[in-house]
Amino acid sequence: MHIHEPASPSVSLLALWAVTGPVVATFHSSQIKSRALRLAGPMLQPGLDKISARIAVSEEAARTVSEQLGGPSVVIPNGLNTTPFTGLRDAEVRRTGGPNVLFLGRFTEPRKGLAVLLKAWPSILAQHPAACLDIAGPGAIETFLHGLTPAVRDSIRLHGPVSAHDKEALLAGTDIYIAPNTGGESFGIILTEALAAGAPIMASDLVAFGDVLDPPLGGQTFPMVTPTPSPQRSMTSGATPPSANA
Repeated sequence: MHIHEPASPSVSLLALWAVTGPVVATFHSSQIKSRALRLAGPMLQPGLDKISARIAVSEEAARTVSEQLGGPSVVIPNGLNTTPFTGLRDAEVRRTGGPNVLFLGRFTEPRKGLAVLLKAWPSILAQHPAACLDIAGPGAIETFLHGLTPAVRDSIRLHGPVSAHDKEALLAGTDIYIAPNTGGESFGIILTEALAAGAPIMASDLVAFGDVLDPPLGGQTFPMVTPTPSPQRSMTSGATPPSANA
């Protein structure tokens, strides 16, 4: 049986407890030492002992496995079918003006960094008045837009949840794909999709993102910004916004 993230409260964990044959486990997460996982260790250990082979999708995921669960794992990076992206950028109708910047992600996950990007966006717009920010993904976004001026809001286009085809088209048609994530990433599959689409990339300097991009070969990085809890106060005092590096 092949199980993903068997140490998380999920069907994977239930399957691990029930299975009697050989088990291969793939680990995707990147996190610091978890107190909850440490406390749950004695309950998890009988199941973890069943695992015959461990796969980590990145060096960051392998580090997490080693620190949280102990023992080695084999790093096998996530793969991507690039066929849907073939020729898309050449076929995409390019907009005049710009630059246009694209953010893709779940708004409700602070670590995806939308609050950080929107905090920086007025500064970017002041330097590039024709810039347009495309935001796509699931979640309620109005909370994030609260407090923005009408001029800033007019420069933002909301797409909501998008299909795989629409995502590919957005990536192929953007001038910059931005990933302002604030942590907790072990790989960055969206970066590989952006690369496949030929999109220039700017991303937080997370270790996992650097492994994918190999800056400056695959894209540029900027210092990660840690947001405060409120979406309206998304950067710590004195932090340099991504726009200063953009």
